[in-house]
Amino acid sequence: MTMILSGRSSEPARNADEAQATAATAAQIEGDLGELVRRDVAPLRRPQRTDQNGDPAVSQVHSWIERVSGGSVTEIERLIMELTSLRDFLLDEGRRVQREIAGYAHMSQSAISSTKIMVEGVSKWKAAMDLRKPATGGPQQGLDRVSDRGAVKQS
Repeated sequence: MTMILSGRSSEPARNADEAQATAATAAQIEGDLGELVRRDVAPLRRPQRTDQNGDPAVSQVHSWIERVSGGSVTEIERLIMELTSLRDFLLDEGRRVQREIAGYAHMSQSAISSTKIMVEGVSKWKAAMDLRKPATGGPQQGLDRVSDRGAVKQS
C-alpha cells in the first residue's frame, strides 16, 4: 500500500507501522470532521415529516424551502416595518405641510384685507387733499366742499 501525505515527499511509506499510524490518524480526522458536521447541521434538521399523501420527498422539499426562505422572510418583514414607519412619517409630514399651507393662506388673506383697508384710507386722504385745493370758484368754495363731507370745517 502506497500513501502520499501532504507536506512530505512523494516516497511510499517505509514500513507497515508508519502506514497504519497514518491510516489511524486519517480515520481520526475523518471521524472528528464527521462529528463536527453532524453537530453543526443537527440543529438545522427538523424531524422528517410526510405530506398528506405520506410522501417524505415532498416534506423534505418543504423543509428545504423553509430553511432557504427563512432569511428572506426575515428581511422582508424588516423591510415592511421600515416602510410602515416611513409611511407614517410621510403622512405626518403631509399633515404638517397642509397646516403650514393653511396658515400661509390665512396670513395671505389677512395681508390682502389689510392692504385693501390701507388703500381705502389713502384714497380718502387723497380725496380730502384734492378737495382742499382751490377750485375755479376760489378757495372758499373748496373749503365749503370739504366741510360738507365732514373732513374739515372752516371756523
